[in-house]
Amino acid sequence: MDDLLSSFYDEVMADRIRPVAVREIARRHEEGCKTLLVSATFSGIARRAALAVGADGYIATEMERDEHGNYTGRVLGTVVEGAEKVWGVRALV
Repeated sequence: MDDLLSSFYDEVMADRIRPVAVREIARRHEEGCKTLLVSATFSGIARRAALAVGADGYIATEMERDEHGNYTGRVLGTVVEGAEKVWGVRALV
């Protein structure tokens, strides 16, 4: 699954990163701000996107794993969408 998420990012998402977003994050860093990518997507994809844009971290939907580290097909916790995005950020500050 991890390889699939990485491949999905590389093949579908990487070319969709807007240069203006990367510049804005760099500008915010110059101002001393921290930046987060906050997304409903799965954390494996969000992690790659956060690295690509230069964000300091990410908040994303986590997938449940069993005792062997295998994905179960279920979401761990809640999907990070709507109000969950706000609550996720507030939990970090």
